[in-house]
Amino acid sequence: MKITHNVDIDASIDDVWNTTIDIGSWPEWNSNVNKVIKGDDKFEIGSSAVIMQRGLPPTSWVVSKIEDKKEFTWEGKVYGINMSATHTLEAKGKLVSNRLTINAEGFLVYLLWPILRKSFHESLEKENSDLKRFLENEFFEGQS
Repeated sequence: MKITHNVDIDASIDDVWNTTIDIGSWPEWNSNVNKVIKGDDKFEIGSSAVIMQRGLPPTSWVVSKIEDKKEFTWEGKVYGINMSATHTLEAKGKLVSNRLTINAEGFLVYLLWPILRKSFHESLEKENSDLKRFLENEFFEGQS
């Protein structure tokens, strides 16, 4: 089962990408994330991080796909639910479209989908909102 959320951000694709892949800085701008323990200094296929997020147990995520300045996917498992999360960027003139997608599979997903769907959507919406606010504020402060 899949949930997607998209937002347009008034920032360069480099700024959006660099902020997105700097997993260790997520608690500074992403109010969903309390703490991150990075497993690797580099961000590449096989890189991992443990994300401590509001309402969830610590979850280990491992990068399974990466296309520089375009997209990355990582995979994790929590409560027997297999998840993959994809961050996709697309330049749209002066703006960058940031699409977040989470795909969940497993027996519990089917049982809990009404609750999970709402929770996943709220989480993606909040992350995108926080990223937009952070980057646009940083962008405009840098222009003063």
